[in-house]
Amino acid sequence: IENGALLAATNAMGWKSDLDGWWLNLPFPFPFYGVTYTQCFVTTEGYVHFKSAFLFESFSGDAAVLETNCMIAATWKNLSTEPNWSQPAANIHVTANDSTCAIRWCASSLTFNPVDVVLELSANGLIRIDRAGDGDAGPCTIGVSAGNGIHFMVSTNSSYPFQVGEILQLVPSNGLPRAL
Repeated sequence: IENGALLAATNAMGWKSDLDGWWLNLPFPFPFYGVTYTQCFVTTEGYVHFKSAFLFESFSGDAAVLETNCMIAATWKNLSTEPNWSQPAANIHVTANDSTCAIRWCASSLTFNPVDVVLELSANGLIRIDRAGDGDAGPCTIGVSAGNGIHFMVSTNSSYPFQVGEILQLVPSNGLPRAL
């Protein structure tokens, strides 16, 4: 956990749905577990996938599924980015420059608690997650995986409410993110 600010993800993409996803072209080659990716599949469920248009709806994510899929789970749980009374501005926002891409889930949980989580990817492989706006502190899956069942880091006991300004940071080491 570190303190600091992420790139503000403010460009609403119009990605309003429940159990859906969209391909996002990254503005730079992103190194992840020794492979370079130029796009990712952004889902309404709080994760991005690098190899396919993978959709998996789960109440709180699934560690076994994460281990075998090349993905980053910022706050994987059953989310909706459709506007409703608890999150009238629900959407997925993206802001990027030539070295950083921020993806923000402005969503609601199954219990209609507001969720506002940011995933920041950097051209040097740095991954940062800010869950300070996650008003639904219930269970979810947070983690990264190469998708091979061997190289992954996962937390399914993620009810720790991040404080404002606290950011989970994964720093690459020889092409692999260091432990959580």
